[in-house]
Amino acid sequence: MSLTLWLKKIADKEMPAFRKTAAELATASNSTEAGTEVLGRLILQDPALTARMLKLSNTAFYNSTGKPINTISRAVLVLGLDTVRSLCLSLALMESFLQGKRQERVLSDLGRSLHAAMQARTLAILQKDPQPEEVFIAALLYRLGHLVFWCFAEEEGAALEAMVKSGTEDLIAEKAVLGFSLAQLSQALVDDWKLSPLLKDLYRGHKHGVSADSVLKGWEIARLAENGWATPAIRGFVAKTAEKAKVDPPHFGTGLVKVAREARVMALQFGSPVCASQIPVP
Repeated sequence: MSLTLWLKKIADKEMPAFRKTAAELATASNSTEAGTEVLGRLILQDPALTARMLKLSNTAFYNSTGKPINTISRAVLVLGLDTVRSLCLSLALMESFLQGKRQERVLSDLGRSLHAAMQARTLAILQKDPQPEEVFIAALLYRLGHLVFWCFAEEEGAALEAMVKSGTEDLIAEKAVLGFSLAQLSQALVDDWKLSPLLKDLYRGHKHGVSADSVLKGWEIARLAENGWATPAIRGFVAKTAEKAKVDPPHFGTGLVKVAREARVMALQFGSPVCASQIPVP
């Protein structure tokens, strides 16, 4: 299928609920007052989503006060509209992929995406970025095309997997089997569903600025950590990033590990041990 047909298949057949949720969340982000009402209604109409949202809202990563959050309105008040919106998008994405065919592979990749997103958000806050939740969403969806393809691909997925296993580079194999790259599919989905202006800029090569830097570094640390937290590559990353941010390297490195632990807890809160297993902790 062409890229256009893949987009239509995903939107109409495979992920219509996620597309609708993403559109409603985009509406919620346009106005603080109306957005709170739209977001609250969107969450409360789904009891399972409400329960998961409250559970995540009470994790240490988001609720540093330790005071229980028992209602969605209080979650918005304590955490902020943008934070609740990013959590809602994460849960909707997880729900979509739990229905796919290649769950183990996809949930493993989603674990990496979640880890990268939480590291990126932390880096954005460290660098005083005014929109850390936009950074979180951009990092979470950075490889959306890969996630969607492997979740719903059938014959194409088998053909691509066989070609990659034979030693062909991923990009070459993707274009040979599909006629387009999975990075192009990511960009097309983000454009078509209006998911993240920051991500659109990144795909267009605009990689400067605090927000873009946080997204890319979040992904860098997530990938490096998969080879172990005590490697020279990790130490180099910590030293370089800490120096740029003017923070103490040991303290910064400990903070990265703490975020990884919290990302694993969050993946388990999503209800996916496979997703959590992809997030490396010492």
